[in-house]
Amino acid sequence: GAINFLKRFVADYERETGKRVQPYKAPATGRKIAVVGGGPAGMEAALRLSQRGHRVTLLEATDRLGGTLAFAGIAYPANLRLLDWLRREIEASAVELRLSTSASAELLRGLGVDEVDCDVDHSDGEEHQRGEVSQKLGMDEDPQNFF
Repeated sequence: GAINFLKRFVADYERETGKRVQPYKAPATGRKIAVVGGGPAGMEAALRLSQRGHRVTLLEATDRLGGTLAFAGIAYPANLRLLDWLRREIEASAVELRLSTSASAELLRGLGVDEVDCDVDHSDGEEHQRGEVSQKLGMDEDPQNFF
């Protein structure tokens, strides 16, 4: 959609000019949020949550970010530019990245997070509601403060 077009435009602009576009960053909220899944949705969620002032840890089970977007770039090179831009944004942000890290209840509790955003492929075919994972971990759910 329009948002992806704008992101591709910014990615191309930064690559062609060497200038970085600085996003707005809200004051710190004190909330700690874990994002599970380092595909495009997880990277975007982590970036937005960080920009809203939350402390964010992005957990990815594999050794690289991008999920299936890397494969989509084979047929459509603009997807690779978008993926490269998302990776650079994560690197330049305050998001704590943990590659090769599977999320477990024990790990998430150990991180002391207030909320968990699960942006992984739901291969069970079921839709999961925001906060469902947090509730299962016994964390407080406050959807108004999530995004």
